[in-house]
Amino acid sequence: MAQELNDRHREAFTINSLGILAGHQNEYGLAQELLENALTLYQDIGNRRGIGVVLNNLGTIAHMLGQYDRAENYYQRSLALRRETGERQREIINLNNLGEVYAKQTRFAEAKPFFEQCLHMAEALGLRFIEAYTRPVYAETLIALNDLALAEQNLRLALRLRYELNQETHHLLPPHLGLAHIAHLKGSHDEAQAGLELVMAEFSEQVLDGLGDPFGFYWLCHTLLDFYRHPLAEQVLEKAYQQLQNQANNIPDLQSRDSFLNNVPENRLILEKYAQLASNN
Repeated sequence: MAQELNDRHREAFTINSLGILAGHQNEYGLAQELLENALTLYQDIGNRRGIGVVLNNLGTIAHMLGQYDRAENYYQRSLALRRETGERQREIINLNNLGEVYAKQTRFAEAKPFFEQCLHMAEALGLRFIEAYTRPVYAETLIALNDLALAEQNLRLALRLRYELNQETHHLLPPHLGLAHIAHLKGSHDEAQAGLELVMAEFSEQVLDGLGDPFGFYWLCHTLLDFYRHPLAEQVLEKAYQQLQNQANNIPDLQSRDSFLNNVPENRLILEKYAQLASNN
């Protein structure tokens, strides 16, 4: 009996791992199928920690596809389980994920306390890597709420953390771009353009690999470059459009592909702006 239970634990773990791999390869339909199978197995054997892990992974897939109601549901269920089982590090990840899902829906006032809880717990537990990730996405919500001073403080803290953690150069670019955005909003245009030049000096097709929100980065970068009539503005948009189409073409399910292209705000804006420029040429 114990051997059979161990075998089912291993099977659920393996299927969950395959689901994560499929998600990384943009095979979202397959990822969802595998993760749902893993969820059923974990539920059958009563492994509540496993259930929490898979629910968060299902939330991540729905999140990436712009299926925000489903993502919120999965994340909330995962969060409840992680609080019940005392998994504080995983609870912190859920808090960040919920903040991001609310922010994507422009529910910034709802997003803010999730980011704040996440950061409070990450600091208390010394989880500097999570803190370094969350501060820039929290700053985006603060910018939307027009709290530029606190947003700037968080971006500078994120930069310091990422330097101290010896993160690769491309992980330093989002905080730098965020600071350029704040300078732009404050009317400090020389500072904003200097920040943009710093970002563009390191910019390449490969540089965004591993970023949580590459198309959000692309869109903000293009928007600022376009405002300042920078010669690379259209090139950045072209790169964003091509990478967006490449990723969408790897999603075989038409409904999921449409959601990815049209429900994710930055993806939709990239498509709209590209179509506008194409019609003008």
